[in-house]
Amino acid sequence: MKQTPFTTADLLGPTLPPAERELRLIAVMSLSGAAAVEGTSESLGNDIDAALLTTVRAWSDVVLVGAGTARAETYSGAKCSESERDKRVARGQAPVPPIAVLTKSFDFDPSSQLFTDTEVPPVFLAPQASLDDPDLASARQKLLDANAQLISTGDGSAHAIIDALHTHGFNRITCEGGPGLYGTLLGAGLGDVLHLTIDPLVHGNVETTLFSAGGNYKARLTLEDVHASDDSVMFCRYRRTDQ
Repeated sequence: MKQTPFTTADLLGPTLPPAERELRLIAVMSLSGAAAVEGTSESLGNDIDAALLTTVRAWSDVVLVGAGTARAETYSGAKCSESERDKRVARGQAPVPPIAVLTKSFDFDPSSQLFTDTEVPPVFLAPQASLDDPDLASARQKLLDANAQLISTGDGSAHAIIDALHTHGFNRITCEGGPGLYGTLLGAGLGDVLHLTIDPLVHGNVETTLFSAGGNYKARLTLEDVHASDDSVMFCRYRRTDQ
């Protein structure tokens, strides 16, 4: 592949007006298809991949992530530069997008950096059954006391999750995984754009392949754009075409 200079704006690609709804998935995997190496994705990708993540977050109204990924990757809040904040406000967006975590148990430590290293309190998305469960009252209250927002996802289905975010004004949604959540969304026919970074690492003992969860589903994607960095990391942008 011929390598040409590119920016993270090139990788982000065309965007819809802020009032229009779009769901983007962003992921990194090894050449062996692994979503993680030794439990996390930290060793995958490069500085450009990290910059792309920041760029996609700056586009977003909300960053959606599964509970397991939030814990394994030791999530903190999203960060936006002053210039990005100004651009967001000019577009009618909040200065910084919140992290929205899917949970059924509310089992999160309010002293973790998800709460302490953030400018916007996290959002927790939970099925109504979990919000009504008296056995979880104490866990819920701990999150509320830490200024978290709790949002019902009804029956907890993929469509209910996205509908709940839309209802609360989050039109631009970025999903950062993990594999189970990617599969759940794609299997439900959701997801407009996939940003996929491929690290040129080949290895055995693949713990979890990136798109193996979510049941027996198929999703047809079209490659819109691809670039490669000098260290052979590939950056692909796909758009779903079977909706």
